[in-house]
Amino acid sequence: MRRLLAQRVLPGLLPRLLLPLLLLPLGSACSLSRTATRVVEHRVQSQGLEHRRAVFGGRQVSYWIGGEGPPLLLLHGFGGNGLWTWNKQLHDLSRHRTLIVPDLVWFGDSSALGVEPGLDVQVETMIDLLDHEGIERADVMGISYGGFVTLLLHQHHPDRTGKVIVVDSPGPVFDEADRDAMLERLGVGDPADFFVPTDAEGVGRLLAIVRPGGPRIPRGLLEDIRRAWFRGDLDARRALLTELIGLQDAFPPDRWQVPDDLLLVWGDSDPVFPLTEGQQLAAAMDAELVVIEDAAHGPNFQRPRQFNDAVLAFLTREEGPTRDQRAQETP
Repeated sequence: MRRLLAQRVLPGLLPRLLLPLLLLPLGSACSLSRTATRVVEHRVQSQGLEHRRAVFGGRQVSYWIGGEGPPLLLLHGFGGNGLWTWNKQLHDLSRHRTLIVPDLVWFGDSSALGVEPGLDVQVETMIDLLDHEGIERADVMGISYGGFVTLLLHQHHPDRTGKVIVVDSPGPVFDEADRDAMLERLGVGDPADFFVPTDAEGVGRLLAIVRPGGPRIPRGLLEDIRRAWFRGDLDARRALLTELIGLQDAFPPDRWQVPDDLLLVWGDSDPVFPLTEGQQLAAAMDAELVVIEDAAHGPNFQRPRQFNDAVLAFLTREEGPTRDQRAQETP
């Protein structure tokens, strides 16, 4: 019965419920969550992706790679891992792009020793990974925390990024007032109280922001998820959360490296980063904004068909004039 549930129920249930903010290192080999992950890994392998590991100093990175066409780097959200976050995109995207799907440092099966947690570490690790695979330039898509990494990656290395897609992530427009409003909506006093859960109830609250009104998850399964995915590197994750405030220094308004080809995708009912923050970022960066209706903080797996269509339309669109060229053409 346990195996049947893992094979038939969890692979469908978890992608709908778990947002890129959720999945952490996997624990017990006999848990439902671990068995379900093996099912997903088998499916991904059948789609032509291969699991690899790379070591850069004290950092070990776990990632999947495969597909056809120009490279596309996919970056998951806070607490997430690459495989589960982009589970519903891999089949469609791999037919048009060579996908590089890492677990960010301190998440999933990636780790670091003797390294101070920070966005800069994530950025430089992604550059190391591209170098390791011999990739000079890649399109990049990041969701939530991965969106922060994506924008900083372009800010520091604009020559290494092509088209950029940011999903439900406000980047440099997120300030202390936004943080306080988010905490009030979530009913906590500190981001870690919500995004680094320590019990089954906390896991349940976290899952609920992904798919409001979704099916109730039994407490036993929540506890299984907590034991399997929400342990290890907790201090590092708390440090990463505190860094997301005050990014004005990382993205100085007078020196923003705004991508020439930038797409923003947002769920219209996101309780973490509301659509108004997406609209603010779109205005600040003169970017196209696609709104996914009836979606919260995980539009990529709540509405995968709409999401994939929007992303592929952007990725396969012929490149137009650069931002500077468009400015010169404006009377």
